[in-house]
Amino acid sequence: IVPLRPDTPPKALETLVAHRESKPTLFVLPKWIVAPRLDHAGWDQQIGHLERAAIDKVLGKVAVVHIGWQEGKVAPVMIEDLSVPAPEEMQWLENSEPYIADAADHAIVSQIEGAPHWILADPDFLNNQGLADPTRAAAALRLIHRLQGNDDAVMFDLTLLRSGNGMSLQKLLVEPPFLALTLALI
Repeated sequence: IVPLRPDTPPKALETLVAHRESKPTLFVLPKWIVAPRLDHAGWDQQIGHLERAAIDKVLGKVAVVHIGWQEGKVAPVMIEDLSVPAPEEMQWLENSEPYIADAADHAIVSQIEGAPHWILADPDFLNNQGLADPTRAAAALRLIHRLQGNDDAVMFDLTLLRSGNGMSLQKLLVEPPFLALTLALI
């Protein structure tokens, strides 16, 4: 599972896609403009919806489709046999064959042609807010299992979230949450 950001470096994403060429991969699109929360270090707060152009820019690095969304209440989405409440301002993929669709047949999950790669248009199905809803959490597990195709371990690849932010392995090892591990190893 690879979450993407609007500022994901194109070269880093191309390299990751090439390394995962034959491996099942779910790319999760960005959606929200966020800022750090002052009251809780390491947490972000939602400020607003990203512009379509920003999402399309990163989306264009993995597939030839565009993003669409609808404000307000949207009908629930069926994932496997679960009726899942649609996220606020739900995103979908335009001009794409749906692997999982909403009631209006918008692609919520779509497979990238010629690869075992999929795109989840709306990250609110897998983010912390989304997983706080028990139905969405159960649907997320079913979605992952369906895309997985076997019983191999599921990994979250967060390397692209760290790209270009000045983080290094040395810095990561001396800051929470890895500081405790570093001290234990010393």
